[in-house]
Amino acid sequence: MGRTFSAVPYTYLKRGVYYFVVTIFTGFVWNANSSACSFNCPKQDEIIEYKGWDIPQYVKPDPNLATLRHYFQKNFKLLLDTQIGRYQIDPAGNHEVFEIAKVPSKTLSEEMAESSILSYIYFDNGQLIYDEKSPPQRLGDIYRDETPYISNSVGKSIVSYITGHAICDGYISDIDTTIDDWPLVDRTLYKDQRLIDLLNMNAGDLEYVDDSSGLIGTGRWYNTHSIETFARRELKDSKPIPLRERKHHYNGLVTNIILNYVIHKTGNQFNDLLQSVFQEKVKIQHPVYLQRNLYARNDQGQMTNEVMPIESGTATYGVYATRYDYLRIAKAMLDDWKSETCVGRYLKRLADNKIPQKPFYEPDRGYRFSHKSYAGQFHMDYMGLEQRNIFGMEGYGGQTLMIDFDEERIVSVITVHTDFDYKRLVLDLLVKGHLE
Repeated sequence: MGRTFSAVPYTYLKRGVYYFVVTIFTGFVWNANSSACSFNCPKQDEIIEYKGWDIPQYVKPDPNLATLRHYFQKNFKLLLDTQIGRYQIDPAGNHEVFEIAKVPSKTLSEEMAESSILSYIYFDNGQLIYDEKSPPQRLGDIYRDETPYISNSVGKSIVSYITGHAICDGYISDIDTTIDDWPLVDRTLYKDQRLIDLLNMNAGDLEYVDDSSGLIGTGRWYNTHSIETFARRELKDSKPIPLRERKHHYNGLVTNIILNYVIHKTGNQFNDLLQSVFQEKVKIQHPVYLQRNLYARNDQGQMTNEVMPIESGTATYGVYATRYDYLRIAKAMLDDWKSETCVGRYLKRLADNKIPQKPFYEPDRGYRFSHKSYAGQFHMDYMGLEQRNIFGMEGYGGQTLMIDFDEERIVSVITVHTDFDYKRLVLDLLVKGHLE
């Protein structure tokens, strides 16, 4: 799944402010001039720096602990970078506490002791059955219940959920509407596209964008530039592949187009929409952040002093939330589905309009990409679970949020890397309903 950021330059905050903010969020003190914390630290091994922003998804050998800690902190710092913008949704103090029926699992204990999993939660029919954080000697000293962490492509599905609320609140007419009322995408292949085709990543944009390398021709990354600049340059006078010839083409640019179209349609009420979703529906316990770009960048990704207006399409699908708030987001979707709310009917329409998605699973990767269908920014029809209404949210590095609407189950995995047994902890769990 696509990365939220790629080779994003980072600018340190002033040391005093930085120490204070990091301590508030994570409970540890970071040395801004090194990759070591100041106390209660495990013995440090050599940190391996990989090419690009993230740890490669299935790199071998698996990263050592020092490297995992370094990359956790690297992604966390993005939230503190004053040059990266964000929408912040604060809690309203109405969050609900989950009922706990915690069950021990030898399998889970072994995984948590050896992998880069930050948080693992299994929610079944209203109760937390498995609920574990990384041990303190691994990552648990720098990751806590109140620590917000990056969603990566799980944020794409959250954008879809926000879109459903925009439809139900009357800002957008329907998933079949065309985005022909948005001047920003004039003279591009996205003009006159149906919203459902964008949601299904069936926009016929194969020749213009790649989920790994960005915009074809320039390599500009779709999460660090505005949609307006793409419309004027790489996408100017672009034409989509004819509808009858299209296939699902996964990429993050189309998600950003959806999100910024919602912002266009809601105008100065977008913050109200976010508050409605996260405060009133999800009932978050901690702040949730949705990222946007503040400054223009050059082709090398370096930031300039040019401030970009929101109207130029600057929002991205990058979300930061805490471990229980990710669960609350998934539970809100489950409740909508069960209760037949307007948003629940939106989710069911996405399922009814799913399209084939070529699976590319490999046994040694734990069958993580075994889904056969795509439904409006959600994966469906996982191997062995094809007959169930399951929405999968998958993000770079192993981020996973799965909702089984039929059995009323949710699996949430927040992790730094893919070094865990996905099949056993996610797919087999949903089949059996328990871990060994």
